Amino acid sequence: MSDPVSADSAFLTAAEAAATLGVKPQTLYAYVSRGLIRSEQAGGGRRRRYLRADVLRLRRRVEVRSNPAAAAHHAFTRSEGSILDSSLTLITEEELYYRGLPATSLAATATFEQVTALLWSGDLDAPAAAPDASPPAVPVEWLRSDGRLLDPWFAFQSVLPRLAATDPAAEDLRPAAVRRTGARILRAELACVAGGSPARGTRDSSTGHAAQALASAWGAADRERAAALIEPALILLADHELNVSTLAARVAASGRASPYHAVLAGLAAVHGTLHGQASTLVAELLRAVGRPERARGVVEEYLRSRRPLHGFGHRVYRTRDPRAVALFGHLRAASPGHPTLELADALDDAVRDLLVDSPMNVDMTLAVLAAVLDLPAGASETLFIVARTAGWIAHALEQYREGSLMRPRARYVGPDPDEREGAADAF
Repeated sequence: MSDPVSADSAFLTAAEAAATLGVKPQTLYAYVSRGLIRSEQAGGGRRRRYLRADVLRLRRRVEVRSNPAAAAHHAFTRSEGSILDSSLTLITEEELYYRGLPATSLAATATFEQVTALLWSGDLDAPAAAPDASPPAVPVEWLRSDGRLLDPWFAFQSVLPRLAATDPAAEDLRPAAVRRTGARILRAELACVAGGSPARGTRDSSTGHAAQALASAWGAADRERAAALIEPALILLADHELNVSTLAARVAASGRASPYHAVLAGLAAVHGTLHGQASTLVAELLRAVGRPERARGVVEEYLRSRRPLHGFGHRVYRTRDPRAVALFGHLRAASPGHPTLELADALDDAVRDLLVDSPMNVDMTLAVLAAVLDLPAGASETLFIVARTAGWIAHALEQYREGSLMRPRARYVGPDPDEREGAADAF
């Protein structure tokens, strides 16, 4: 069933709500009177509008009762269903929460190491893992191919299986051991970005002060300023519920793959233009625009040619991406008047004028962050991966405790075997 789109995406008119539910207006009013759907007055007069989230939630309940298989299919292919229970991350229209704490507030007050501990153990002030005096060695030759330094994503894919093969505790799936392995994986990723040697400070905590390590590895001119902006980005990107890479990591963990291989599954899924690489495509859009006064013309050209506008719109957030709003606030405070911020603002204004349900998303702010700090090519994708590794490990921990194998069934829509057999007999 397709969803109607109203001018205000957070609400539906009575006709839209009734059509979405497949009921008569009188039934809709009965749902409201029973408290199943919230409504409010729409402008003057007696007209009311109905909260879209409540309408969709009620529709899902009806679908699950009437057709569980179809509801499961809808959950996998759309962003409006639930396929498993998790205590890690809650996404609402206005906020993102890690274990009940708002991620945007954590981005302003906590460190990435603290948020990692929160996701892994539920305690913001606990160490993410037991101290390990031996950061994983990442020989430089592992990071090179034909004499050239590998792109960080390929370096991660190359290094992690080798570390798994040399780690005697790789298959230990007890929580403390998984947290220790997760810390080793994060330190290894930071070492890859730094060209093989563990970046300065990686022995100081379980994850190695990732923001400072990345700022140093990328040669930021003002490392303290860079780290102060990288930190909230890492926090806001640490987890986002069951996105494509997290689901891949969680499925691998359900089969009792080691944490190394769960992260490798996430890495494989993240390397796509609709996920981890999106910020790189946003950077191309920013370059194509060049100047704020060109923004509307470029957006119109993209729309006419049906080219995707990376950096805008989201499957989950209809009105605003709280991560983008928060990170853009940090960027604006640290670099007021920066040309790339003005460029992003102009694009945002143009998209708001021309499209419905297309808020600026976190991919745009990641690309702007990279431009503001003059980071090397691919840095935004690397930052995304390092941050999301914390979430992948958290989901692996939760899945190991759950103990069940994720084995969904496909809904077969191919040729009927009986018809095929009859056709074969005709020959």
